Amino acid sequence: MAGIDETNTNPEDLGVIFGSGIGGLTTIQDQIIKMHEKGPRRVSPFFVPMAISNMAAGNISIRFNAQNMVTSVVTACATATNAIGDAFRFIKEGHAQVMIAGGSEASVNEIGIAGFAALTALSTSTGPKRASMPFDQDRNGFVLGEGGAAMVLESLDHAKPGR
Repeated sequence: MAGIDETNTNPEDLGVIFGSGIGGLTTIQDQIIKMHEKGPRRVSPFFVPMAISNMAAGNISIRFNAQNMVTSVVTACATATNAIGDAFRFIKEGHAQVMIAGGSEASVNEIGIAGFAALTALSTSTGPKRASMPFDQDRNGFVLGEGGAAMVLESLDHAKPGR
């Protein structure tokens, strides 16, 4: 949607900072089960690439031919916010003209729910209006969810029309 491509952006000026708080948790869960049930030789050869949290940043950089900084941030629930802040600073310091930044998470699965439940981090409320109240003094945990978002940040010079 931002219209960034090789006709208007030098690949060396384009970077990616994109993260995930946990990474491919469903893949990890499924492959561990497969290993225990069928043996280590049945683990998918794609297990590691599908599980590591920096794979999204790598795939985004390949898709957009980003040849500047390509990295991943892993800071739990703050991952995407940290990625956006890091991308902003990277542009501000003159290291890049354009950065794709954001994060994604998909941890609603048995091990994800069990892990957060063991931490007693999940809301115990049965009422939907009382389950997710992160800034309320009566909060009692959070509601596990999945999602992703990305944004394009540009230096002022790069964003100006007719540059």
